Amino acid sequence: MGDYWHANRSLYEDIGKKPSEQQVYQRAKDSLKRKDFFKFGFNYYEVWENDIYEDLDKIMFKLFPATTTRKASETDDDIV
Repeated sequence: MGDYWHANRSLYEDIGKKPSEQQVYQRAKDSLKRKDFFKFGFNYYEVWENDIYEDLDKIMFKLFPATTTRKASETDDDIV
C-alpha cells in the first residue's frame, strides 16, 4: 500500500500527524476490502511502501517463501 494515499499509521499517527480526509476515506475502503478477503477465506498480507524500501528481502520471503529459499541450479539441464 502506498504510505501517503493509505496513510501508513507508522508514518502518520505514531508521530502525531493527522491523516487528511481523503486518507481517512481510503483507510475505510481498505478496511472493507480486508474484511471481504477474510470473509471469503483468503489470506491477506498488508505490505506498506515503507516496508519494501526498508527490507524487500524480508517482504519477499514472507510472501513467497518457496521461491525465495530455492537455490538455482548451475545448469538449465533440469528445466523441463
